[in-house]
Amino acid sequence: MRRIVFPLVFVVVFSASLHAQVPSIPGTVTRDQNALSTLQAAITALGGATAIGQAQSWQAQGQVQGTAPQGKAVTAITGTITWEMAGSEMRIASATNAGPTAFLTGHGNPAVVSNANSLKLPPHVVAAMFVPAFVGPILLKDFQNSDCELRSGGPKNLGTESVQVVHVLTTGIPYFQQTAQTWYFDSITKLPVRVEFRIPSMRYPQVSIRGALNFSNYSPVASVLYPFQIVTFRDDKQTSAVTIQSVNVNVAIPSSDFDPPTAGAQ
Repeated sequence: MRRIVFPLVFVVVFSASLHAQVPSIPGTVTRDQNALSTLQAAITALGGATAIGQAQSWQAQGQVQGTAPQGKAVTAITGTITWEMAGSEMRIASATNAGPTAFLTGHGNPAVVSNANSLKLPPHVVAAMFVPAFVGPILLKDFQNSDCELRSGGPKNLGTESVQVVHVLTTGIPYFQQTAQTWYFDSITKLPVRVEFRIPSMRYPQVSIRGALNFSNYSPVASVLYPFQIVTFRDDKQTSAVTIQSVNVNVAIPSSDFDPPTAGAQ
């Protein structure tokens, strides 16, 4: 039996979608008014499009506690996480008792790096990734992207919480790189409280793991709210909790931070 490989960094740092990808027909991108209104309200609650758009680079650091699979066993994980984003470049790095791991967009040469060993990442894996702490920039980009399909899921109850649901599908790109997400917004505060998405297999674009992120403890940084508590789930089971300790915006990030090591590449 062939083994389905899912990068460890996805499990430790963030998760992904309960909704299968559905091919869209060119020229039929749906952006219904209820979905647009919900996203607009969320962007306003997070600080507004102007304040969110003024940031061009971000760096967040925090503590992580959780579990991760190692072979057939499950290991307790504790340590630190650093998230960096500048333009289209991302770096998501963890330093835990399981060893250092990082996801790097690599200026077009994306890789996951573990203990100095670098493994190239395929396009469908890169397309599914985002930095979970930076929800404002993520939602603003989706709102402004006419190729991003937005469908209202209507009001729902998420546990005891009343929420508005929006389904997001990226279009205008090859099918295997499309990403599907479902966002949940608090009906009172309008803030995002959960997103469900997918963690794709390294080898097989059609295979993915269900997952989700819960957001809470929003705090302002440069007039924009960021979630300082993020809980990750995989196949409906909690895998980690991240407590953000600092968020910096418009910080100078060395270009080399996004490049994988030249030695050990596979």
